[in-house]
Amino acid sequence: MIRRITVADVMSTALITTTADAGLAEAADLLVRHGISGLPVLDAAGGLVGIVTEQDCLRVACRRDYYQGGARTVGEAMTRDVVSIDADADIMTAIDAFLRHSFRRLPVLRAGRLVGLVSRTDALRVMRRFV
Repeated sequence: MIRRITVADVMSTALITTTADAGLAEAADLLVRHGISGLPVLDAAGGLVGIVTEQDCLRVACRRDYYQGGARTVGEAMTRDVVSIDADADIMTAIDAFLRHSFRRLPVLRAGRLVGLVSRTDALRVMRRFV
């Protein structure tokens, strides 16, 4: 019998986060410096309010309005409608989300609080055992 693998079993808990009022350049620096593709955005109480990704930063940088006073903060550029997953969800639920969307990572919540991130690579590590 194969043991049920949950998102909590494979997620990363070494979280690098930012806030909505942080500078977009600062967020881009964090992404590059840590070799990651997205940062959860937390409010003052530690609640998840968005995610800022490489794509969000590039989208802003490519817009002409950026150079004319456009988005300068994480809050102006972040994705607000964040799809997250519960820590106790089966890893197949995360894999399904990765297949249906272009997500590279999903914030992981437990009782409504951010406790980790699960990436496509995390899911692939599990799946390679079965292929």
